[in-house]
Amino acid sequence: MREPRGGVPRPAPSPDTQHAQRLLVAGATGGHVGALLVTVGFFALKGAASGVSCLLACAVTLAFYTIGQAVQVRMADADVAKVLTASLLSYGVRVSALGGLLAVALSQQDRLTQMDPSAVVAGTLTVVVTWLAAEIVVFSRLRFPVFDDPAPKPGTHPAS
Repeated sequence: MREPRGGVPRPAPSPDTQHAQRLLVAGATGGHVGALLVTVGFFALKGAASGVSCLLACAVTLAFYTIGQAVQVRMADADVAKVLTASLLSYGVRVSALGGLLAVALSQQDRLTQMDPSAVVAGTLTVVVTWLAAEIVVFSRLRFPVFDDPAPKPGTHPAS
């Protein structure tokens, strides 16, 4: 049991919550590393406008993934119907927010002339790929307890 500042004991997170937290940390770490590398690359090779464009795209992509994975952490111990509902609702809200950003960008094209489309695409793709790669690596190493019946000994038949 962990004790928060108020002195009331709080139970340790469940294994499902711990798994979701590890995936969140791994994805966020991978995404941030990718964002740092691609943003520095655009600042160095194409200048400030491209670097800022890349940085903005990386920030939006990191927010999109972080919010989605945070919902998974929050709902880790809920029943599957609630997890599915929360995941779909979260995804719908996040995609709608991206649609709103796109609508604003399309309506303000004259103000966004300095945005570098290649930097936006590169930043977005880099964060997506590095986030997912880090999650896959950590997921492949997670341990999930399974309680199967023991296999019968070789040469014996199961009791009927």
